[in-house]
Amino acid sequence: SLYNEFRLPVPGRHFASNALGVVGALKLFLNDLDLVALVKALNTFPGTERRLQQIGEYRGAPVFDDYGHHPSEISAVLSALKQRYPDREIRVVFQPHRYTRTKELAGEFARTLSQSDHAYVLPIYTAGEEAIQGIDENSILKLMDAKKASPIADLEEPFRESGEAVVLFLGAGSVSSMARNFLKERDAFQDTTRT
Repeated sequence: SLYNEFRLPVPGRHFASNALGVVGALKLFLNDLDLVALVKALNTFPGTERRLQQIGEYRGAPVFDDYGHHPSEISAVLSALKQRYPDREIRVVFQPHRYTRTKELAGEFARTLSQSDHAYVLPIYTAGEEAIQGIDENSILKLMDAKKASPIADLEEPFRESGEAVVLFLGAGSVSSMARNFLKERDAFQDTTRT
């Protein structure tokens, strides 16, 4: 059947659910829907900027960038990557966004990031907020297993560990530009900007 030919380029239930919603809406409103063209369009749709966007590959590891900065978003992204890459480690470079969010959600961040094989946590992106005494990346790290989480001093760290991996740069702050600059410096950046 034609529906068996869907090969959605973006992993995860959210993207699949949205794609099915589009198919349903189009079938409802268009009498002359060209299903072959629709399948082709869905199979080649690149997704949304900074939503599980593959930005390169480095040392054999696919590198993704995602805007997720809330535990529920992070959980969905990790689930999608595990579905797409079931035999690879998922390593996350996470930049918390805002002191207030980190203070309120540190426990949830720790639980969610623990779904990855290893989480590297960057300093908080302030987004113009004043610092809150005692709140920093360690507010999350101290709630996690030290074998699965660490601060990060060098973006090379997630790629140094052995084993096949996927590396995800995650957050709403400057982590995206950090990831892209890191890959550009190593000639590993793929410009996947969507137009």
